[in-house]
Amino acid sequence: MNLNSLSTNVMLHHSALWAEDAELRAQITATPVGAAILTLVEQAHQRLSTQSERRRLLDVSLVSLTELIAELDAIHDSMARAIHGAIDVLITASGDSAEIGALSQLKGMLFPEGLAIVQRSHAYEAGAARALERRVTKAELARLADIAVGRHTLADWFRRWVDAGKALGERVHERAALIERSGRGGTGVEQIDTRAARNEWIGVAQTFLGALGHMKLPAESTERILGSLQDSIAQALRGRGDGAVPDDGEPGDDPGDVEPDPGGDEPDPGDIEPDPGAPGAELSGGGAGDGEPSGPGAGQTALAEAGADGELIALRPDRSPAA
Repeated sequence: MNLNSLSTNVMLHHSALWAEDAELRAQITATPVGAAILTLVEQAHQRLSTQSERRRLLDVSLVSLTELIAELDAIHDSMARAIHGAIDVLITASGDSAEIGALSQLKGMLFPEGLAIVQRSHAYEAGAARALERRVTKAELARLADIAVGRHTLADWFRRWVDAGKALGERVHERAALIERSGRGGTGVEQIDTRAARNEWIGVAQTFLGALGHMKLPAESTERILGSLQDSIAQALRGRGDGAVPDDGEPGDDPGDVEPDPGGDEPDPGDIEPDPGAPGAELSGGGAGDGEPSGPGAGQTALAEAGADGELIALRPDRSPAA
């Protein structure tokens, strides 16, 4: 019998039948051979059940972490685009050269590589957020706090941007540790234990099936054990077509669809120095150097990003003319 074609859950279903069905258990343990082998069946069943539950909990955690990482990344990127777009709108609307210069310098400090930051890997974005938090000065934070966007300020958005980036890095590290524990890296303890538990179950089941003739079971009981097992194997082989090892949560699967972060050869975000002179080429509001659209309509795009909830952007009167 191709027992390896069975999923772990189906394996546990059959060993539970052999050990826990009162009528079958009484018939099997009626002989010393049956009683001894049933003890081995129970031990193998318990070990496989334990490893299966550990794997299930790890998979649930991986899925949850992956979803949380996606949410944090969305917050990080939306806040970056909102701040970048808001400053672009203010630069475009301002007629004061000194104000334009100050805003351009602020934008250069916040976005030394422009909006390319939202296309980086999760690990890179996290490192850049920590570097930015160290780099920003009290004066620059005060300047951001002076720029109001409805009920919020750019300082509020800055805090959400940085916090999301830092949390993103923490969750990515946590997920990597779980992946290692689950064996998805190829050598994890949990993977080895799950495979070992399956192999132990298969070996014990083969011994159990081979000894059925010595247990003097009623014909209908033997047929019940063998028939149900053969049906399960047939269904498994039909479902997969080639008799391969099942893919319903066994070692090597990845139900969380965990994707590695791209961009392993990216520069250290802490090494990127802002270029106060560079943003001067972006004063038209398009920011082509950032990978954003330029030309007609670019200013409207920035305004839509910054005020997506219908709020109007304004400078406080003690700092600059209203936008």
